[in-house]
Amino acid sequence: MSCPRETDLGVYVLGSLDGAERSAVEAHLAECASCRARQRELAPLPGLLGRLTAEQVEALSAPPPAVLAEPPTVVAPPPAVGLEPPRAGP
Repeated sequence: MSCPRETDLGVYVLGSLDGAERSAVEAHLAECASCRARQRELAPLPGLLGRLTAEQVEALSAPPPAVLAEPPTVVAPPPAVGLEPPRAGP
């Protein structure tokens, strides 16, 4: 079961919260087993992210070349079934 406060854990793990926010998350972690489990899963991320070079980060944030090479496909909605177009007045 997930907790609505789970979204706070990413910035907590990355150390991006101010003191009051950090204290609030830590108080919540003391009471929420779901968030404690998720925090343990996220804990290695700062170290892993620290291993990336600027070039690797840039490559990860750029769309794949195939996406840039092909125009988007537009799919028309199916025609409405059983509906007649409006009729002009008499």
